[in-house]
Amino acid sequence: MDTNIIIYSVKQKIDLLMELKFFDGNAEPLLNKCVVEELYGLSKKNKSAKIGLEMFGKIEVVDGEGRGDDCILDSCLKYNLCLLSSDRNLLRRATDLNLKTLTLQDGRRIGWF
Repeated sequence: MDTNIIIYSVKQKIDLLMELKFFDGNAEPLLNKCVVEELYGLSKKNKSAKIGLEMFGKIEVVDGEGRGDDCILDSCLKYNLCLLSSDRNLLRRATDLNLKTLTLQDGRRIGWF
């Protein structure tokens, strides 16, 4: 999951973990260390980021090289992970790398990008 989908889900009151289980009961949510760091930084001024950090802070964290989107993509490649994002640019970059990508369909339900 990337930062923007977490913040969006908090603002829109979407239970991403429940949606992920509904989409694929075997899916295990993971966060990238860069996402956790970004949420932490944003949480000082952004209430949705603070809530997102509290909600998703107990999820397993994986590492990645680089910063921001590059770090997220590196983790996906390194651990063969599927990306969950609502950032169209990041999703396109991921599909160019032949990564599986998920997004929110109609702004509420998780589906393939």
